Amino acid sequence: MIIRNNIIDSLKGFAILLMVFGHLIQFTSIDNSYLSNPIYIFIYSFHMPLFMMISGFFFSKSLNQRSLNNVLNNRVVTVLLPYFSWTTIFIIIWFVLKGNNLSFLELLLKYFETFLFVSKLWFLWVLFICILLTSLNIYIQRYIGKISIFFLLLFIYLLPETEMLGLINIKYMFPFFILGYCNNKYYNKLNKWIPYISGISLLLYPIMLFFWEKENFSFVIDFKNIEPIIYKYITAFSGILMIIFVFKKIYTKFQFNYLERIGKNSIAIYIISDYFIELMSYLKFLIPNNYFYNSLIFLILTLLIAEICLIIEKLLNKNKIIAFTLFGKRSKKLSL
Repeated sequence: MIIRNNIIDSLKGFAILLMVFGHLIQFTSIDNSYLSNPIYIFIYSFHMPLFMMISGFFFSKSLNQRSLNNVLNNRVVTVLLPYFSWTTIFIIIWFVLKGNNLSFLELLLKYFETFLFVSKLWFLWVLFICILLTSLNIYIQRYIGKISIFFLLLFIYLLPETEMLGLINIKYMFPFFILGYCNNKYYNKLNKWIPYISGISLLLYPIMLFFWEKENFSFVIDFKNIEPIIYKYITAFSGILMIIFVFKKIYTKFQFNYLERIGKNSIAIYIISDYFIELMSYLKFLIPNNYFYNSLIFLILTLLIAEICLIIEKLLNKNKIIAFTLFGKRSKKLSL
């Protein structure tokens, strides 16, 4: 389970670097060859669920220190505001690259479509909805007790299977957010089981990963064919536990100061790296068709992109209004 120390920031740093690496593999590949890339399969079997689980942990931990209304207000600023701000920037850039040959109505439709189908920065949107759903569950608990979470999960899985408003991603990711939330809330009770669960995950995850198929990249939850989604949940959860277990063991001997720094600024890297990866998709003809060299180049590019993103974030944060609008960073003058 998630540990209560700086290993969480290291995990976030590790996960965001995996995301950049995975995106580089995906958007520079030809004919969907990335779907059979073992590194890509490893990354996408657990890394976004890991992010969501960590987010659930932090949300629960915040409730130990502040009221629910205060925490929700904070998440509106730090999660929802950057989502809308950067998506608007994306649409403006898209409009400029189109040569301004679009009518106001076409631009408005593009704006509406981008938000309706959550085609950019989907994780921030899904994260905020998971926070809202969990908050709703907290309110409901006052009337029907802890069983309310089961009714909430049932409600989510009965929602239509569509990409509109990110419902597909929400349905798949919400259980991981709840696991992170419960991990913090019931840490003392779960602590004695962690060595056993971690040991099982070390054996289970490699076995589950061996049977990974291309169809498992989909987030579709089909109750008529429930085996694939159960397989995906078990694979992701065991992968998360294995990574946490390994990090915990290594962290006692080495301090991941670099990963901690990356992890504390993971949202900025998540947002800004998208533009560099888009650029790389146009330069994929420069990438050699060799698995070893590809991996080495992508590793160097991943570290380089992460550092550039942090530099850009630092420059943008010099202006308090921009820092607030783009990253939800509050100053004393802007505090709400």
